[in-house]
Amino acid sequence: MTGIVISKIYYCNHWAVRRTFSHYEFVRQCSFIDESTDVKNKEEHAINLLQNLWDLQHGVKYLEDEIVERHCMEAVQLLVLLWIVHCFEKTEAGQWLQHCPIFYAELFGNSNPRQIIQNLYKTELNNIQMILLTDTLRIRVELLDCSCSDLDAEQSKLPQCLVPQHTEREITSRPILTFLKFNQVPE
Repeated sequence: MTGIVISKIYYCNHWAVRRTFSHYEFVRQCSFIDESTDVKNKEEHAINLLQNLWDLQHGVKYLEDEIVERHCMEAVQLLVLLWIVHCFEKTEAGQWLQHCPIFYAELFGNSNPRQIIQNLYKTELNNIQMILLTDTLRIRVELLDCSCSDLDAEQSKLPQCLVPQHTEREITSRPILTFLKFNQVPE
């Protein structure tokens, strides 16, 4: 039974990558791969990246190997890329019934998928890219700002959720990943 499930998941990942690469030139040109990696076929490498991530999640491989860690980071970027393309297709077809229709309609109204994906591979993530990442991984991210920037402030700032307020009802009931921010003001 487990073998059947694994082979179905592998087939779905394989199909999603092949379909996306065949339909979108900008995906084939995308640099989701570490520049130090010599890759002859990006499509096959993308499938292998997703397989590495699956193996890590199921205890077949471990993060002790630096290459596995790098491949997993590339796989997460690839998952976000695939999610952006999927959301764009659903938005264009008017098929969003429940999942974030306002957020994605506004996102694709302001930028095309190529621009979004190109910005995704910059070193720092902005709020939109963080939302795409958290939506892909199906988590919520909170930032608790405990900085000491204001000496008169007695309490830290309230938690900041990285989901636009008008779409907050669309992205609910997910595991919450909380980050604490501590910055001290130099004396």
